[in-house]
This record gives sequence, structure tokens and C-alpha cells, in this order.
Amino acid sequence: MTPRPASAGAPALTAFVALVATLCMTPAAHAGPDVVAGIGATTAIDGTPDNGGAALSLALLWPIEDHFHVGVMGFADDLGQQTTRLVAGGVDLGPVSSLHRQTAGVTWRLEGELPSKRWAPTVAVTWGLYRSTDDVRGARLGSATSAGVGAGLGLARRLSDRHSAGVMVRYQELSRGATHRYLTAAFEWRWRTGAGGRP
Repeated sequence: MTPRPASAGAPALTAFVALVATLCMTPAAHAGPDVVAGIGATTAIDGTPDNGGAALSLALLWPIEDHFHVGVMGFADDLGQQTTRLVAGGVDLGPVSSLHRQTAGVTWRLEGELPSKRWAPTVAVTWGLYRSTDDVRGARLGSATSAGVGAGLGLARRLSDRHSAGVMVRYQELSRGATHRYLTAAFEWRWRTGAGGRP
């Protein structure tokens, strides 16, 4: 019997899990992460459909030194849906959904912020695995897994030693699939779970 070739994504997934385990064993991990929740929308989509939708994310970020954090982020981005006209017996019955696309995945997130007492400009870089799925009214048509990278700019207002809120705009590019790149614009809330306050 001919052995089956290993999945192309297996080495990347194994390395990703190993890096997460290493991060969780570092002294910084025991200080407690920053929890960053984001809600917003997708736009500037290179592909069809391209009318966008909701964008959700949740990240756990550990401090590695002053003003720098690294961790993992999960996300789900709605890229939009196509519609067509339903016609029966020569009568136009209105629009119906013909194709819906979304992407979800898990990435590393590295970010740095400029020192500031209240307003904190932030630069973020992400890289990881993306899975794009096409469906029609919930019935899946197909999916594709790809590598992806992103770069973001944000501005946050510190509300207290443990809480801040702001906006983040991220550009994201996928290595393969029907959608190659898009933007997300999101409101982000950050909660610092570790001991002590920010300087």
C-alpha cells in the first residue's frame, strides 16, 4: 500500500502549537495576558463578493518588554454576499442570496505602541492560517485554507490602569483563494489581566 503524503498544513500547524506552548511557559505568560476584543466591519475586498460584513476578533497578548506584546488571535470576517433576482413565470419575485463568503482563522499578533499617558498609537503585525468558506443560504459550497499576513494601525484611549478602548484598521493578504486581500476596521476593547497598571 502506498503511504499517503503528509498534509501540507501539518508542519505549519505543529510549529504553531509548539510556539504557543513555548510562549505560555515564559515568565511573561504568568503575568497574565491582555485580552483584546474587536468588533467592526470588512471593506476594500479584492474578490467577489465584495460588499463586506461583520468582523470579529479576540486576542490574548503577553508583554515581552516595555510597549511590546505578542500572542495569539482568533478572528471571523464576513466578506459579503452576492444576490440574484428570482424570476418565476415572468414575474420578478425579488433578490435572493446566491453566494456568501467568510474567512476565519488563528494568527500570531505582534504589536508595539508609542509611549503615551492617554492616547496610545499602535502598530500590529499578524501572520497565520486563514480558512475561507463559500456557502449559499447555509449550504457549504467549498473552502480553502491558506497562509495570511496582516498589518494594522490603531489608536487607543487609556481609560484606567487596566482598560483601554480604540480603533484598529488592518490590511490582510491571503496566499491563495478567491479573495486575495481586504481591510478590517474595528473598535477594540483591551483588558489587562496581569498585576499592576501600565506605566
